Amino acid sequence: MVCLSVFLSVFIRLEEKAQLKEEALSKSELMLQADALRFDAFLKENDKKAHDALKRYCQQHAHCMEPYYHHSLQHVCLNNTVSTCECPRWQG
Repeated sequence: MVCLSVFLSVFIRLEEKAQLKEEALSKSELMLQADALRFDAFLKENDKKAHDALKRYCQQHAHCMEPYYHHSLQHVCLNNTVSTCECPRWQG
């Protein structure tokens, strides 16, 4: 009988530990999902800001790019090739 009570005591403690670990795992999974959603929102916002910045750059430097490109400015901006364009006054 003593052996059985010791076994039950150990079994109950192990079950409690397992339950605590399962709860911690569930909490970690929820935190990971929340982090993934926040990161996705950050990436979308960052992409929007980059697109807006590129659009502003194209609009501000249209006079610099037109002599160097034979296709339309909009096409250049959409293909993200404006990084090679600099105003002649900035070239050394």
